[in-house]
Amino acid sequence: MDEIAAENETLMDYKVNNFSFLHWLGNSFVVLGHQYNLMGMGAPRILGLECHNLGLKILFVVSGYLVMESFRRTGNTRKWLIKRFVRIWTGLLICIVGMIILIGPFFTTMPLTEYFIYCKKFFISNLMMNPVYDLPGVFTNNIYPVAANGSLWSLPVEVFCYLVLPLIVFTANLLKKINKKIAYIFVLILCAALYTMSVLREGGIITSYLVCWGTEWMTAFTIIIYFVLGAVYSWYGKKENLKLQWAILLVTVYMCIPGMLNVVVRPVVIAYFVLALAFDRPPLLDKITKNLKGYYAFYLWSFPIQQALIAIFVVKMNLISNPLILFVCAYMIILLAASFITKYIEEPISKGLLSKLQ
Repeated sequence: MDEIAAENETLMDYKVNNFSFLHWLGNSFVVLGHQYNLMGMGAPRILGLECHNLGLKILFVVSGYLVMESFRRTGNTRKWLIKRFVRIWTGLLICIVGMIILIGPFFTTMPLTEYFIYCKKFFISNLMMNPVYDLPGVFTNNIYPVAANGSLWSLPVEVFCYLVLPLIVFTANLLKKINKKIAYIFVLILCAALYTMSVLREGGIITSYLVCWGTEWMTAFTIIIYFVLGAVYSWYGKKENLKLQWAILLVTVYMCIPGMLNVVVRPVVIAYFVLALAFDRPPLLDKITKNLKGYYAFYLWSFPIQQALIAIFVVKMNLISNPLILFVCAYMIILLAASFITKYIEEPISKGLLSKLQ
């Protein structure tokens, strides 16, 4: 995920920061990790996390910061929500329809008439943010079967953050009028509760499951905390306190910390490092990715394209067994597809919808 749904119009000029690079770094980690998992292997670990897990955390830190910046500058909750939801649902609708029409018919083991009949649940449920991961009869012989798009699980989590954010900001501002300290305490208690729940889950102390609307929320809390940390820093933090040298030192110390203490400090370390890298001067890393488009489409389409390539080159033809080779091939195809979809389909539809709704 992207900052799966925050937009460039949040007044964060990519010429003076590295947010563009961080979008693509997070996405790249997600695709790399999925490539290994989809081929039945353990993903490479970075900072003690599987790389796709770290990639998603990076995306949620970026999302939290940029979405809060957008919310603060828009000044109109209704307009802000419309922008967010048009952004999320336009790309999602295109992906769902594209998977049903362009991918499913070529890989399903069912007769096409039956296939399209059973696609109704996949279409409606995913459009309602109730994730259904399997297309009827598609990828049933893959190493990681019956999973057409596992990346969809994070979208309800992102939308949940969008819905809760205005409520928390409204409450904090209301309390601020009464007493500024009370407002700070309110935010601190919420962050501490979420942080604790996240740490206990990632540390394996909480092992129970809380499934609602197709989402396992105990796991979701382990990435929501990264959105929250990004948002809180946007609201209260100062850019001048973000020093890449400190961040590198912090990561070095973090890597030396064993066991549960490592898990405890992880969210703060990762969030600080991501934001310090975002505002490092000069933003040299941005030059690598500033001309790339479609990081949201890239995130949505990566999983089904990877599964399709595995079905062809690994399962059917038995030509490729090295995940890195398939990763490079998949990455280039996903990049081209995401750029085309974003420029010629998603952006025109989004602009049309926004002009009618606002």
